[in-house]
Amino acid sequence: MSAESLALGLDLGSSSIGWALIKLDSKGDPAGLVDCGVRVFPEVVDKKTQTPLNQARRRARAQRRQVQRRAKRKHNLLVKLAEFQLLPATEVERLRLFTAPDVSDPYLLRKIALEEELALYELGRVFYHLGA
Repeated sequence: MSAESLALGLDLGSSSIGWALIKLDSKGDPAGLVDCGVRVFPEVVDKKTQTPLNQARRRARAQRRQVQRRAKRKHNLLVKLAEFQLLPATEVERLRLFTAPDVSDPYLLRKIALEEELALYELGRVFYHLGA
């Protein structure tokens, strides 16, 4: 029996791995089962609390992903607002805009927008605040 005439199938579970070795005919179709089995792993839990030991690691990974996704959304929003000329194109100009006393407070800009028209950059600052 050559290695080309065999196929290995794996079934990965949360606490086990199942496997089957299948013999293939000349067309590549299954011709028979050579062997199969399963390997079950003991669950790894804290004996006192009965919580999985990797729970803290999983929670930290989820928080990192959440922070990364939010940062990416904010960056994409900045790029789009700059593309539509609602925010300055350069980082230096944006920083100056976000720290300028008259437009740095998005809540004040939103209040002003209820009664009067905002400049494009002021409107972009409001949109960035709402989207971030």
